[in-house]
Amino acid sequence: MLARNPAEFFLISQKDGWIPLKDVHKALHEKKLFTFLTTKAIKQYLELFRPPEFQLKDEKIRAHPDLVTPGLFSYEKISPPPELFYPFRPKALEFISTNGIKVRQGEKWILLFDSRKKALLFGKRIHNKPLVAKIFAKKAENNGIIFFNGGHGVFLVSQTIPVDFIEITPVTSKTDKKQKPEKKRKEEDLNSTLKEKFLAGTFIPSPVDVDMDKLKRAERYKKKKGRKKHGKKKKRY
Repeated sequence: MLARNPAEFFLISQKDGWIPLKDVHKALHEKKLFTFLTTKAIKQYLELFRPPEFQLKDEKIRAHPDLVTPGLFSYEKISPPPELFYPFRPKALEFISTNGIKVRQGEKWILLFDSRKKALLFGKRIHNKPLVAKIFAKKAENNGIIFFNGGHGVFLVSQTIPVDFIEITPVTSKTDKKQKPEKKRKEEDLNSTLKEKFLAGTFIPSPVDVDMDKLKRAERYKKKKGRKKHGKKKKRY
């Protein structure tokens, strides 16, 4: 995983093959591997048993350099496809819309993906409902942005991506969402009930015109009145 194909798990080294331990933990969970382990448990295991295949430092992990495929973390320049995708937290929307996408503090790379699906999958590591920005990569390259090949559909950028090359799909508000089927069925049932209560050719009020609480009370009273009383039979003497 760390010595042969880290990019397959969307694991990119920021420096000298070191990868944050929390990222490795999330990648394992995505692949349904060692799901019973926590980040703390992995760290304790490495500190206690000190397996020679791994090295641990400052909450980061890497495979022993002697085991790593030569050139694995030497990311080369590459010409990108017309569009790439970048996942981010919803709270960063305003900042990105104004300032573009910047390299995070303490990191070297911005990770971009060749499909929205991959971007969403990676975005789940940072937020349960990530947003995805479309990057006009080819236009950005023509204007001086340099792209590097991370492997497995991952592209890397080490400089700020200006707003001019970013498109963010507007977030749909709750009021804009389509009516839920359950609520729609309830209104349909209400309409059919109203039609039964009024004669053909008369004015049929809409659900808005009807006092719902009053209608429900009337229905309950009708059901209650129609029930038979089951009391104890009186003894005959």
